[in-house]
Amino acid sequence: MKSERMSFLITQMNEADLEAAATIISRAYAAPPWNEDWSVEAATERVSQLLAAPRRIALAARNADSLVGITIGTRHRHYAGQLLYLEEVAVLPGAQGAGVGTALLGAIVEAAKAAGCHKVWLVSQRSGRVSEFYRRNGFVSSDKLDIYSKVA
Repeated sequence: MKSERMSFLITQMNEADLEAAATIISRAYAAPPWNEDWSVEAATERVSQLLAAPRRIALAARNADSLVGITIGTRHRHYAGQLLYLEEVAVLPGAQGAGVGTALLGAIVEAAKAAGCHKVWLVSQRSGRVSEFYRRNGFVSSDKLDIYSKVA
């Protein structure tokens, strides 16, 4: 993992960024700790669906010539007001540890606040490197919620 800072700019993400965003997801999630086999086709479909969602906030970290990270969230109505469900935060493996993810998180939290959201929430690993990253960035785990799933 890199530790030096890199030069990048956070901007709005749009359909023109679809291919690069899909590549980021497939490469970021192929690496530990996820070790997920995202094809570029599946990642393209995922990003396309998220970008098409109403009430979405989508940001990209760009270096001089390419995307190095993305974040996408969707605003939802909650009993206490608006909240943002953070659906994706992905940074190219070679750019991890250089402040890209932290900058993306900060930017999407600020965008959520500007859109009237009172809370940002996400689902991620309970422990390990990813969990530590979110905790360093001010996120706390819930003692009231758990994740349930069922094979269809």
